[in-house]
Amino acid sequence: MYVGVVHTITNKSVWAQKLAEFEQSSPPDGYTNPISYIGANTDYAFCLWDVPSVEALQPMLDGLTEGAATNMYFPVDPGAFGTAGIPSQRIDLDTKTPVTS
Repeated sequence: MYVGVVHTITNKSVWAQKLAEFEQSSPPDGYTNPISYIGANTDYAFCLWDVPSVEALQPMLDGLTEGAATNMYFPVDPGAFGTAGIPSQRIDLDTKTPVTS
């Protein structure tokens, strides 16, 4: 499922450190982060995740951003009117077959 996360950045220097740490790591199996945007003033960020559930993502991401941001989570309906830019297919790396979302 797709989950949108709005990060309200509360400490820019800690955010930069956490972001650098995140860039050097890999998310757990079954978790992908295909889209991320950071506001021009580094006061907000948005991430789109493809994860098992909001409840699975929230503790992990809250831990990763602790001391740097507060996070708001919401399930995303990729078929909702007005929604655009969400990846429309995923590749199963074991079979190399496109799988539509």
